[in-house]
Amino acid sequence: MILAAHALLQNTLTPTREDIAKAISGNICRCTGYGQIIEAVQFAADRLRVANTPRPPELAAKSVVEAK
Repeated sequence: MILAAHALLQNTLTPTREDIAKAISGNICRCTGYGQIIEAVQFAADRLRVANTPRPPELAAKSVVEAK
């Protein structure tokens, strides 16, 4: 499941619920269902987009802790 999500996020910047469902469709989940898994992949995609956004030059020299 994690590897399928990772592969999707390597190739898709903003995956839809359908994209995620298709990407993980080869995996069987015996827990409560796929809803939380899809939400987690969407959360990871959002975090990756934010983490990969260039910071303004005035913040680039500061540490991450100082920038917050």
